[in-house]
Amino acid sequence: MNIKEITQAYLDALREANLNAVVDLFANKGVVISPIYGTMDARSFYKTLFSDTQNSTLTLLGIFQDVDDTTKMAIHFTYQWTMVNGSIVSFDVVDVIKLNEQNKITELTIIYDTQDSRPAVSQLRP
Repeated sequence: MNIKEITQAYLDALREANLNAVVDLFANKGVVISPIYGTMDARSFYKTLFSDTQNSTLTLLGIFQDVDDTTKMAIHFTYQWTMVNGSIVSFDVVDVIKLNEQNKITELTIIYDTQDSRPAVSQLRP
């Protein structure tokens, strides 16, 4: 897969809350570093995210690749997140991705302002 295909598959899996599809994009020991959930293995992270999610609307804003290292890329998108309790949070996010030689994600770092999402997530776990 090239970076455009990886991006499309990743965003589709997020939209559909498809755990197997998103985890398939990761290497065996792939990790996600999230400002809300912390550092987790990919399966645990997406299982938690999807259990907190009622619906997601994603709008791609850009795809970027390091000019000197093709194993590094970033996806910029708007994420409208409807949580299981009906709360809706919308924010722009950048996912910084490191790939291995097979174009599987080894590390995905999520970057966004958590001002609105952090309190909404805390309401899910009183």
